[in-house]
Amino acid sequence: MAEDSGELADVLTSEARVVEIRTAMTARSHFLAASFWGRVQLGVGGLAAVLSAIAGASALSSLEGRNIIAGTLALAVTTLTAVSTFLNPNDRANAHLRAGNAYLALENRARLFYRLELSSGKAARELSRSVTRLVDELNELNHASPQPSNRIFRKAMKMATQIQRQPTTAERLQLTEAPSLG
Repeated sequence: MAEDSGELADVLTSEARVVEIRTAMTARSHFLAASFWGRVQLGVGGLAAVLSAIAGASALSSLEGRNIIAGTLALAVTTLTAVSTFLNPNDRANAHLRAGNAYLALENRARLFYRLELSSGKAARELSRSVTRLVDELNELNHASPQPSNRIFRKAMKMATQIQRQPTTAERLQLTEAPSLG
């Protein structure tokens, strides 16, 4: 039975690690997407505001052709405002930020499961239910969250891989506290 419980612990750890890794990549992709849409909001909204001010100033100026300048700028402002309204970058940025935080919370719970809960002495059935809940929550987040672009997701995968190669704070502390053999 001890061998079976060791195998079960390995399977449960493996499943929790899969949840942790997938959520790490997905959380980071949502944070990158939120940042992208925040920049779009600032860029389009800022440009629209600047062009609107220039259009108003040119309409009031006494320069030749001011009506052409004012009309062109007013058309540009209208176009940018329509694009901003259609894309709704502020809402997209907020949706990705919320999703990123939800994935990050799930990543933390998965890590705590295999680092703490798995060795807590709980019954195998309860531990299996915990992993099933983690997987179910991952599936629900995947279903309910907005989709980051493939380019952003690939960039996030690189970031997550680099982060996972770094030792945790606990591992760093163990390395510094380890007695020297010399």
